[in-house]
Amino acid sequence: MEARVKKRSSRLLVFAGLVSALVALPAMAADEEDPFATDPLFGWTPALGLVSGIVGQGSDAAVSSSVRPPAAGDDFLVMPLVGLNAEIMAPALSLPGRPRPFFQAGLLPNFGFDRDVAKEADPGAFGISGNPLEPGDLGTPTDPRNVPEETITGVGSQTRVKPVRLMWTAGVGLAFDFQAADLPMRFKTSIEWIRYTLELEGLVHRAVKPDPNDPATRFIEITGSEDFDNDAIGPGFELEVDAGRTGHMGFSVFLGFNAYRLLGNRQSKFSGSFDDGVVETADFSVELDPWVFRGGLGFRFRWLP
Repeated sequence: MEARVKKRSSRLLVFAGLVSALVALPAMAADEEDPFATDPLFGWTPALGLVSGIVGQGSDAAVSSSVRPPAAGDDFLVMPLVGLNAEIMAPALSLPGRPRPFFQAGLLPNFGFDRDVAKEADPGAFGISGNPLEPGDLGTPTDPRNVPEETITGVGSQTRVKPVRLMWTAGVGLAFDFQAADLPMRFKTSIEWIRYTLELEGLVHRAVKPDPNDPATRFIEITGSEDFDNDAIGPGFELEVDAGRTGHMGFSVFLGFNAYRLLGNRQSKFSGSFDDGVVETADFSVELDPWVFRGGLGFRFRWLP
């Protein structure tokens, strides 16, 4: 309970900091007499973009149970994404380099891959020598109760990590405009926030013949699951190139990189049990690396005064 309270407090501090920065920066913007402020390229410019990229993060996992050997492993989670990015850019500040404050937010559906980070043997659907066990098999010559325990497949243990499909992002920073190769460009540096959820699943399968001389087989299935919410904050860098303009509509392409540090607890533990008169239990855990990395590219349509 205390860990959840601390995590909520961290999120509130992040949101409060972003909002405070957004409110304060426009107050520093150049006034109307500043030539930068009257230049159409340096007015208030909203934009909407399409962004694609990859989010990556290291992870460790483990599983232990009363019926199978323990297992542990590590893997690098890869989450491709495509989504929308909205941005508002303010007039230039009266500071060296004429930086322009901006705020942006994104909604990023991802297509991450499920990863069995910790795995022992090959857990899955119960079968006989690799052939799936069908309900009609019971009471027939292939009834698993009449075959040796070692021929029953689908036994083992695993801890799986599944990315949930939506990520949320927000950031506030400064953009520095310059010319290169006769093209207007801008370099952006910012403080970025990301929120994402991982669905954790645990599975343990065991088929046991308590008495080799008894045809009865005990099928044990232990499952557990938990949603693991994560917030992270860190620096962001972006290079944007203005590719063209038609009337009040500008078009640009950009390339970006972000590194986020997780806030709050990086480890999640959960458990499961099975009870058929004899209780069997399993414990699962996942620990994430402290840093999350994101790279991507995209294009924006920007409204120009």
